[in-house]
Amino acid sequence: MCGAEEIMECYRRAEEARRMAEAALTPWEKADLVEVEKRWLSLARDCKCNGQSVENGREELSKTARPSNHAPRRKPR
Repeated sequence: MCGAEEIMECYRRAEEARRMAEAALTPWEKADLVEVEKRWLSLARDCKCNGQSVENGREELSKTARPSNHAPRRKPR
């Protein structure tokens, strides 16, 4: 089962993927990053459905969000 910190991390990474998608230079890069965002949000929802509450965590996320060192993979050209 996921803890509140893990769920917050999922939301943080989803937010980061969304920002990266907004800045994407190519349509396929944007589509990939939107998919990454959806997967992080799905993971957060799955954890939340297992009985975890994250409302406080989501508020904290907006205060503490920072870029991750983990960039999504890019498609070969």
